[in-house]
Amino acid sequence: MAPAMLPNHHFVGYTMYSQSAYCWGPNLVAKYALFPTGKLQEELAKKDKIDKNSDPEQHSIWLREFFQQYDATYDLRIQLCENLKDQPVEKCNYEWDEKKYPFETVASLLFPKGQDCFDSARRTFWENKMKLNVWYGRKDQQPLGSVNKLRKTLYQEAQKFRDTLNNSESIYISSVDQLP
Repeated sequence: MAPAMLPNHHFVGYTMYSQSAYCWGPNLVAKYALFPTGKLQEELAKKDKIDKNSDPEQHSIWLREFFQQYDATYDLRIQLCENLKDQPVEKCNYEWDEKKYPFETVASLLFPKGQDCFDSARRTFWENKMKLNVWYGRKDQQPLGSVNKLRKTLYQEAQKFRDTLNNSESIYISSVDQLP
Protein backbone atom coordinates (compact mmCIF):
# COMPACT_ATOMS: atom_id res chain seq x y z
CA MET A 1 0.00 0.00 0.00
CA ALA A 2 2.99 2.36 0.41
CA PRO A 3 3.03 3.68 -3.21
CA ALA A 4 -0.66 4.57 -2.95
CA MET A 5 0.09 6.58 0.19
CA LEU A 6 2.80 8.74 -1.41
CA PRO A 7 2.00 12.36 -2.19
CA ASN A 8 0.29 12.55 -5.54
CA HIS A 9 2.31 15.44 -6.96
CA HIS A 10 5.43 16.35 -8.90
CA PHE A 11 8.37 14.30 -7.62
CA VAL A 12 10.80 17.25 -7.34
CA GLY A 13 8.50 18.70 -4.66
CA TYR A 14 8.55 15.61 -2.42
CA THR A 15 10.15 15.72 0.99
CA MET A 16 11.90 12.36 1.18
CA TYR A 17 12.52 10.70 4.53
CA SER A 18 14.51 7.65 5.52
CA GLN A 19 12.15 5.27 7.25
CA SER A 20 14.82 3.83 9.45
CA ALA A 21 17.66 5.14 11.56
CA TYR A 22 21.33 5.15 10.58
CA CYS A 23 24.60 5.52 12.40
CA TRP A 24 25.83 9.09 12.15
CA GLY A 25 29.46 8.61 13.00
CA PRO A 26 30.63 6.37 15.81
CA ASN A 27 28.39 7.77 18.58
CA LEU A 28 25.22 9.21 17.04
CA VAL A 29 22.03 7.84 15.50
CA ALA A 30 19.90 9.80 13.05
CA LYS A 31 17.18 9.69 10.43
CA TYR A 32 17.76 11.52 7.14
CA ALA A 33 15.49 13.68 5.01
CA LEU A 34 15.74 15.70 1.80
CA PHE A 35 13.65 18.87 1.91
CA PRO A 36 13.06 20.64 -1.43
CA THR A 37 14.14 24.27 -1.26
CA GLY A 38 13.49 25.60 -4.76
CA LYS A 39 10.51 27.93 -5.17
CA LEU A 40 9.48 26.22 -8.43
CA GLN A 41 9.71 22.82 -6.74
CA GLU A 42 7.24 24.00 -4.08
CA GLU A 43 4.91 25.42 -6.74
CA LEU A 44 4.94 22.21 -8.79
CA ALA A 45 4.16 20.16 -5.68
CA LYS A 46 1.00 22.23 -5.21
CA LYS A 47 0.03 22.43 -8.88
CA ASP A 48 0.85 19.15 -10.66
CA LYS A 49 -1.29 16.20 -9.64
CA ILE A 50 -1.58 12.73 -11.11
CA ASP A 51 -5.08 11.51 -11.81
CA LYS A 52 -6.71 8.57 -13.58
CA ASN A 53 -6.12 10.23 -16.98
CA SER A 54 -2.38 10.78 -16.43
CA ASP A 55 0.21 8.95 -18.48
CA PRO A 56 1.49 5.81 -16.68
CA GLU A 57 4.98 7.33 -17.01
CA GLN A 58 3.88 10.77 -15.73
CA HIS A 59 6.54 11.08 -13.03
CA SER A 60 9.27 10.23 -15.56
CA ILE A 61 7.87 12.74 -18.06
CA TRP A 62 7.77 15.52 -15.46
CA LEU A 63 11.29 14.77 -14.21
CA ARG A 64 12.73 14.76 -17.72
CA GLU A 65 11.00 18.05 -18.60
CA PHE A 66 12.03 19.66 -15.31
CA PHE A 67 15.73 18.80 -15.56
CA GLN A 68 15.93 20.00 -19.16
CA GLN A 69 15.31 23.55 -17.87
CA TYR A 70 15.84 23.81 -14.11
CA ASP A 71 18.11 22.95 -11.21
CA ALA A 72 16.66 21.13 -8.21
CA THR A 73 17.82 22.15 -4.75
CA TYR A 74 17.39 20.37 -1.44
CA ASP A 75 18.48 20.61 2.16
CA LEU A 76 19.86 17.38 3.58
CA ARG A 77 18.68 17.31 7.17
CA ILE A 78 19.16 14.88 10.02
CA GLN A 79 17.00 14.17 13.04
CA LEU A 80 19.27 13.07 15.85
CA CYS A 81 18.19 10.36 18.24
CA GLU A 82 18.26 11.83 21.73
CA ASN A 83 16.00 9.41 23.59
CA LEU A 84 15.57 5.76 22.54
CA LYS A 85 12.31 5.56 24.47
CA ASP A 86 10.78 8.37 22.35
CA GLN A 87 12.77 7.53 19.22
CA PRO A 88 12.93 3.76 18.85
CA VAL A 89 15.39 2.41 16.30
CA GLU A 90 13.64 -0.96 15.90
CA LYS A 91 10.23 0.49 14.92
CA CYS A 92 10.50 1.92 11.41
CA ASN A 93 6.82 2.81 11.36
CA TYR A 94 7.18 5.03 14.42
CA GLU A 95 7.62 8.72 13.60
CA TRP A 96 10.05 10.64 15.74
CA ASP A 97 8.38 13.83 16.98
CA GLU A 98 9.72 16.65 14.78
CA LYS A 99 8.75 19.35 17.27
CA LYS A 100 10.56 17.69 20.14
CA TYR A 101 13.47 16.44 17.99
CA PRO A 102 13.68 18.79 14.97
CA PHE A 103 15.55 18.08 11.75
CA GLU A 104 18.80 20.03 11.38
CA THR A 105 20.27 21.04 8.03
CA VAL A 106 23.72 19.54 7.48
CA ALA A 107 24.14 20.19 3.74
CA SER A 108 22.59 21.85 0.72
CA LEU A 109 22.36 19.82 -2.48
CA LEU A 110 22.11 20.99 -6.07
CA PHE A 111 21.04 18.70 -8.91
CA PRO A 112 21.91 20.74 -12.02
CA LYS A 113 19.70 21.16 -15.05
CA GLY A 114 20.67 19.57 -18.34
CA GLN A 115 20.70 16.01 -17.06
CA ASP A 116 18.83 13.38 -19.00
CA CYS A 117 18.45 10.60 -16.47
CA PHE A 118 15.93 8.88 -18.74
CA ASP A 119 18.29 8.62 -21.70
CA SER A 120 17.86 5.02 -22.95
CA ALA A 121 21.51 3.99 -22.35
CA ARG A 122 21.46 5.41 -18.82
CA ARG A 123 18.06 3.91 -18.02
CA THR A 124 19.13 0.48 -19.30
CA PHE A 125 22.30 0.74 -17.23
CA TRP A 126 20.26 1.69 -14.15
CA GLU A 127 17.81 -1.18 -14.61
CA ASN A 128 20.31 -3.89 -15.53
CA LYS A 129 23.72 -3.01 -14.08
CA MET A 130 23.46 -0.55 -11.20
CA LYS A 131 24.24 -2.05 -7.82
CA LEU A 132 22.46 -0.21 -5.01
CA ASN A 133 22.61 -1.22 -1.40
CA VAL A 134 22.53 0.89 1.76
CA TRP A 135 25.06 -1.50 3.26
CA TYR A 136 27.87 -0.37 0.90
CA GLY A 137 28.43 2.81 2.89
CA ARG A 138 30.89 3.46 5.65
CA LYS A 139 30.64 1.20 8.67
CA ASP A 140 30.02 4.16 10.99
CA GLN A 141 27.06 5.26 8.82
CA GLN A 142 25.26 1.95 8.36
CA PRO A 143 21.53 1.43 8.76
CA LEU A 144 20.28 0.22 12.13
CA GLY A 145 17.53 -2.10 13.31
CA SER A 146 16.21 -5.54 12.48
CA VAL A 147 14.34 -4.33 9.38
CA ASN A 148 17.62 -3.21 7.85
CA LYS A 149 19.31 -6.48 8.73
CA LEU A 150 16.55 -8.19 6.78
CA ARG A 151 16.98 -5.70 3.92
CA LYS A 152 20.66 -6.59 3.71
CA THR A 153 19.86 -10.20 2.84
CA LEU A 154 16.95 -9.24 0.56
CA TYR A 155 19.11 -6.79 -1.41
CA GLN A 156 21.77 -9.43 -1.96
CA GLU A 157 19.23 -12.02 -3.11
CA ALA A 158 17.35 -9.55 -5.32
CA GLN A 159 20.61 -8.55 -6.99
CA LYS A 160 21.50 -12.20 -7.72
CA PHE A 161 18.01 -12.79 -9.13
CA ARG A 162 18.19 -9.67 -11.32
CA ASP A 163 21.64 -10.62 -12.62
CA THR A 164 20.38 -14.10 -13.54
CA LEU A 165 17.18 -12.76 -15.10
CA ASN A 166 19.05 -10.12 -17.14
CA ASN A 167 21.96 -12.43 -17.94
CA SER A 168 24.36 -9.71 -16.84
CA GLU A 169 26.36 -8.74 -13.79
CA SER A 170 25.55 -5.73 -11.61
CA ILE A 171 28.46 -3.47 -10.83
CA TYR A 172 29.35 -1.23 -7.91
CA ILE A 173 29.80 2.36 -9.05
CA SER A 174 32.55 4.34 -7.38
CA SER A 175 32.62 7.28 -9.80
CA VAL A 176 30.12 9.21 -11.92
CA ASP A 177 32.52 8.61 -14.82
CA GLN A 178 31.35 4.98 -14.89
CA LEU A 179 27.82 6.02 -15.91
CA PRO A 180 26.82 6.15 -19.58
